[in-house]
Amino acid sequence: MERYDSDGNFEPCLKGGHTAHWAVIHGFFVALPAEEVDDVANCCHWEDDVELGKRLRHVRAALSAQTMAAALADKRSVFVYASQGKSRRVGLWDLDCLLRSNGNLAEATRKYDAASEFVLPSGGLVEGLAGKLLLLG
Repeated sequence: MERYDSDGNFEPCLKGGHTAHWAVIHGFFVALPAEEVDDVANCCHWEDDVELGKRLRHVRAALSAQTMAAALADKRSVFVYASQGKSRRVGLWDLDCLLRSNGNLAEATRKYDAASEFVLPSGGLVEGLAGKLLLLG
């Protein structure tokens, strides 16, 4: 689970913690340039994505450590399947955007009296939640 600022469409945004919610991360997606990856040819199949209008490869076998390291080095190519805590809709979010949203948590919303409505960690949002992920086992 990741704490982040939720926009009107539940995607991550940067509002200083004023729209903070929990996101449940269901999985991840890595965009690999086909011309740069030799070891995906025999381990995946093509599938059409109607929304993107493109064909996607779904990897069914393990990729080499070198391929994964190269893909993960470029944060712009890593996405997470996630849903905002109260939503049933799973979205595909840019991981870097989610991390920036989590890192910008500075203060609780001003809509409510934070002292009576919220339980804040010691150190407040900045020390207690910003830059942190909750791993459930």
